[in-house]
Amino acid sequence: MSSALRSMHSDVDRWEAFCARLPASVPASAEGLRGRLADALGRAAAVHPELPHDAVAFAAHIGGHLQAADAAAELATMRVDDLLLAWAAGSGDRRAIAAFEAAYFCDVVPILARVLHDTSERDEVMQRLRERLFVGAEDRQPAALDYAGRGSLRNWVRVSVGRLALNLATRGPRETPVDDELLVALSGGEDDPEVACVRARCCHEFRRSFDAAARALTPRERNLLRHAFVDGLAIDQVGLLYGVHRATAARWLASARGKLLDALAADLRARLDLEKDEVQSLLRWAKSHVEVTIERCLRTGGT
Repeated sequence: MSSALRSMHSDVDRWEAFCARLPASVPASAEGLRGRLADALGRAAAVHPELPHDAVAFAAHIGGHLQAADAAAELATMRVDDLLLAWAAGSGDRRAIAAFEAAYFCDVVPILARVLHDTSERDEVMQRLRERLFVGAEDRQPAALDYAGRGSLRNWVRVSVGRLALNLATRGPRETPVDDELLVALSGGEDDPEVACVRARCCHEFRRSFDAAARALTPRERNLLRHAFVDGLAIDQVGLLYGVHRATAARWLASARGKLLDALAADLRARLDLEKDEVQSLLRWAKSHVEVTIERCLRTGGT
């Protein structure tokens, strides 16, 4: 097959993917629209040659963000270079995420500095921002995919991410504390009857021990456990949030797990008036729940 024919088929694929995502109000038959699409894809690739991407998938993404009846004119003014960067970052490309953060997170830091004086709190909010932008949730796509190419990406970041940063930073007691989230997640699953009996007798004290153990963790360690237990992220997604290899993320997670269990064991022994075997039963229960969750997190990401 000739290169010209392969190119033609590629153009057809891009066009069909683009048309499939167009809103019903946007006619695919608009004059000049196909040529505008080819021009837009070329402009985006020229600005970001360092970003490998599936042009068919990106064409579909462009089509999904068009709104005007005069789609050709809208496409001509769309910031497709910014759209490509946001789409690639929201799709999980590490180079795109690094470029996105380098270009736009400098606009978020001053906002956080005005709202939060504690550096560790600012770091925690930044991690939440990364999660919202580049990972999303079960019922919400990564927020970077919401950028539609109307106006500059920098302004979109200042407005959208700035609002999100302020919301996260000022939410305060309206948000469930990370310690509560971890404890609820840790308490899931079936209990051994003996352990359930001990926990029922010592519920309040066990909670206080868990709180103390969680407070002994750094913000990053708490977030790592939250990502594994509460958010259900795979280890590859955790690595993506922190910009590190999955092996490094797995090592950090294992370290946070060990620190939590060690602190919990120490506080339980000091706080509870229990028989030694009862304390050991509680610790085995906690350890098994932590290990099952971390094993799932590591396994889900693949190799």
